[in-house]
Amino acid sequence: MRSWRTIWKPLKIGLALLAWLATVIGFILLLTPGQISEINQRTLLISWIAVGFIIASFFLGRQIGQARPGQLPIDPSAGIIHAFRRREIEQILPLSDMIRQATSDIFFLGLSLPKLGSCAGILEDKARQGIHVRLLVPDPNERWLVLAIGRILQREEPYPRELSWFFNNFLPIWKRVPNAFEIRVHKQLPSVTASMFDDKKGYIEIYMYGWSLDDRLLFEVDYAETGRDYKENLNRLWNEAIPLNTTEAFIERINAVDELIHQSRQNHP
Repeated sequence: MRSWRTIWKPLKIGLALLAWLATVIGFILLLTPGQISEINQRTLLISWIAVGFIIASFFLGRQIGQARPGQLPIDPSAGIIHAFRRREIEQILPLSDMIRQATSDIFFLGLSLPKLGSCAGILEDKARQGIHVRLLVPDPNERWLVLAIGRILQREEPYPRELSWFFNNFLPIWKRVPNAFEIRVHKQLPSVTASMFDDKKGYIEIYMYGWSLDDRLLFEVDYAETGRDYKENLNRLWNEAIPLNTTEAFIERINAVDELIHQSRQNHP
């Protein structure tokens, strides 16, 4: 069954054309001698009412579904509040500000890790305040996974180095606040990165092979209401992941990714 939105748009265009046609006919009748003035008045009245209806519905429709510059049309019932191309990232609240505003839980599913690294200090501060920080990243023990993500991101050589940097820099933070700062590794190949703050709002970024950084789709999600299924899926991925709760578990991942880096250097001297 077709959506009422897909039917309403061509119907509105057709009504507009009929209304303007009726208006033109009305003026012609007014300027034509011998026509009955009552008919002329009625024609003009009906046509201008129709024109007013079309204009009002047009602007009302723009107000209801209006998108900011660069924002894509969205359906709030799907759990999406706003949709952007990555090139319009400046239109959303900076990541550091969103972290600062969180009051109970901060979640990240990370493929692209530099932006997490840039917020390491803020994340540690929130953990020290007793706010649960959850970081979910690929498991370097799965060599195929690291290589596949590197290809998707079009960063095959630098991506293992980013993983190494992540584990080496977040291990000390975990040691300082182990009760509130939690890192887990997954063995899946997700096509998104995701953030979630206080189980209410956050962002999902879509990765497609061959897309440039600017072309990626970014969705602001209502995790608390219509987007609860997104939250359930992310929490399921978290629950099925492997927790890194010992220094040895971190060192194992650091050694695995460093071996990948060593192999890459041998293959690309």
